[in-house]
Amino acid sequence: MSSEDFTVTPWSVEGDIDYDKLIQKFGTEKISDELQARVKKITGEVHPMLKLGYFFSHRDFDKILTEYEKGNKFYLYTGRGPSGSIHMGHLLPWIFTKYLQEKFGANPHLPDY
Repeated sequence: MSSEDFTVTPWSVEGDIDYDKLIQKFGTEKISDELQARVKKITGEVHPMLKLGYFFSHRDFDKILTEYEKGNKFYLYTGRGPSGSIHMGHLLPWIFTKYLQEKFGANPHLPDY
């Protein structure tokens, strides 16, 4: 498998991953040093998973930070359930989401209507 050939699905990862191509394919943006600095300014720290690049891209995180800086609240949840049996890899997004919920006071539950 060449460096041009890689596969990322919910069920497998194969080849040498080109993260820039992956970001382009999924329509996300890199988590920049500037974005991390904004997080630090708001929360007082940057979570180790961000510092170490465990989470390397985002979709609209910058817009969420802008709205939060304006005083607007938001909801944050991990989305749908795991694609298969739960394993250790599922813990990373759950732990990070819980951290963000706590730091930003983001309610993990939708309001009752």
